[in-house]
Amino acid sequence: GVLALGSLTASKTSSIFGTDWSIGIAFSLWIIGLASCEPHVFWLKKLAAGLSEMSYTLYLVHFPLLAFVFFCFFEGRQFSPGTTTYLWFGSLLAISVAFAAAMWWCFERNTDHLRKRIEMIFFPQNTAVVTDKHLKA
Repeated sequence: GVLALGSLTASKTSSIFGTDWSIGIAFSLWIIGLASCEPHVFWLKKLAAGLSEMSYTLYLVHFPLLAFVFFCFFEGRQFSPGTTTYLWFGSLLAISVAFAAAMWWCFERNTDHLRKRIEMIFFPQNTAVVTDKHLKA
C-alpha cells in the first residue's frame, strides 16, 4: 500500500518512480499482497464480502450518478486540492457506494434465485432428476 501511494505521489513530480509503469507495477504488487493475506478482522471480512457482492452494480451506477451530480450541482467547475475538495470527494464516494448498495439490494441480490426459477419454467428438462431409466438408455 505504501509503495502504491508513494508511486502516486511521485507521479506529480518528474521522478522515474512516478511513471505509468511504476504506478502499475506498484498497484499490481499491492493487489497481489492483498489477495495473499488472510484478514483476521471479522468486520473487514464482512465488508470485503459485501463490496465484492455489489461490485458490478457499483461499476454500473457510479459514473451516471457522479456525472449527474457533477453537471447539475457543480456546473463543470474544477477544484483545487484542499480540505473542502477532499470532503466533497469523500462524500461523493460514500454516496456512490450507498446508492450502489441500494440498487444491489433492490435488484441484483435476487438475480440467482430469479434465474433458477426462469430456468425451471423454460428448461424443465435441465432441472429434472436423473433416474436409473435415463442412465440405461
